[in-house]
Amino acid sequence: MNQTMAPEADSGVRLAELMAALSIATDLGMGQPMEHALSTCIVAVRLGEAAGLSGSGLHDVYYEALLRTVGQPTLAAGLEAFGFNKTAHCWQLVEAQIDYQQRFADALDNDPGGPFEIILCPPCALPALTHGASTDLITVGAYACLYNLLGYPAGVVPVSKVRVDEQVGRSASSDMINKAALKVEQGSAGLPVGVQLVARPWREHVALAAMQAIEQEVGNRMSFVPPV
Repeated sequence: MNQTMAPEADSGVRLAELMAALSIATDLGMGQPMEHALSTCIVAVRLGEAAGLSGSGLHDVYYEALLRTVGQPTLAAGLEAFGFNKTAHCWQLVEAQIDYQQRFADALDNDPGGPFEIILCPPCALPALTHGASTDLITVGAYACLYNLLGYPAGVVPVSKVRVDEQVGRSASSDMINKAALKVEQGSAGLPVGVQLVARPWREHVALAAMQAIEQEVGNRMSFVPPV
């Protein structure tokens, strides 16, 4: 027999109200005066209004101020990339992307040491993520996102492994992003470390050839095949 689930009832509590209530407890935990975070948000919103912001702009100002005052500066910084929903702004971004692609190609041709046919760079800011860590570390692959933006072919090959003395490279923090990163680093000794190889547009064969050469060279001195 088919059963339908009843729609969830609206609690009537807005996210902003819930976050504001939680911020009071955070104030106490961080040694701040009562309603310190709320006062900061009010000042930030008033400044936004004075600067001519409205709607989604003030929404972002409120949450960015709140996240910073409760000890989450990394999440707050991430909000700066959101908030635009106009078609005109979308086209402005497309034009900016095309301009950036041209400047990048010019740099490959004309910068000292060029022209360059291959770029070697990190593929990820951390070792292999623990299960579920990508929920908080969604920007960890930003090194790859750059070449999606540019439209350049890229690939990754392992070249080394995390050493024991490299497992923990950051201090303890109340920032949830840094806490998640620290958890990934702990116990990561022995995990492979890769390098990303990037070629110019429509030069996939160049990227693949470079990857093969590195894979063969590294494979002569190190195995990345886990024991069975």
